[in-house]
Amino acid sequence: MQAQQKTGAEQSALLESALDHYVDVCYGKTVLRGDDDQPDLFWTRKAGLEAGRLAEALQRWSQALSVYQRLTNLLPSVSATLENRIQNAEKNLRLTR
Repeated sequence: MQAQQKTGAEQSALLESALDHYVDVCYGKTVLRGDDDQPDLFWTRKAGLEAGRLAEALQRWSQALSVYQRLTNLLPSVSATLENRIQNAEKNLRLTR
């Protein structure tokens, strides 16, 4: 990962950019091939998990929570896996308010 080789503001900017890209994929904001083309759930899940991980690392608890909730709505099979992450994001969100 490029960001691991950087420090400070440069590292933060790279992490923010990566987070933005993952969120775009997770929420289906990327350009698809046609009007009837649907996002692939495998890549949506993968991007969502990475977005959540980066949001947590950047202490963006609200964003992490939203991503995890979206994943549980789209893919109920992962809801048990994400339960601890959701609880952690909710706890940290309460602490920062």
